[in-house]
Amino acid sequence: MYKQGVMAIGATLLFIGCAGNEGLILGEMTKKLLPDLQKEAKEKKVILLTGQKCLHKAKTIEKANICNMKIRQKDPDFEMEDFSQWTSKEKKEVDDIVQEHVMFLDCILVSKTISEATECKEP
Repeated sequence: MYKQGVMAIGATLLFIGCAGNEGLILGEMTKKLLPDLQKEAKEKKVILLTGQKCLHKAKTIEKANICNMKIRQKDPDFEMEDFSQWTSKEKKEVDDIVQEHVMFLDCILVSKTISEATECKEP
């Protein structure tokens, strides 16, 4: 989901470490990149939580797969396969996955610098 963005930031930070003047460059990167990264994180969090709510209401596999389709339409970056079954086990797995991703996105949302954002652990 954010792997490419975080990897690009990490590569840039590596370069900055070698190039010196770290404080100035990191400050500029934070001003330019962090707001966009946080905006995207906020949007993805809304999609995740909306999808989770839809899935909680789904009583059948067909309804659960309709929720997945809606999530993929809102954001194709979400790689979700349709369910082959829809039981309490799948619902719990979905909740666990959503919780992991929400924690990651919340970490990005509270980051004050790009360096902090790169420390967030992607699930």
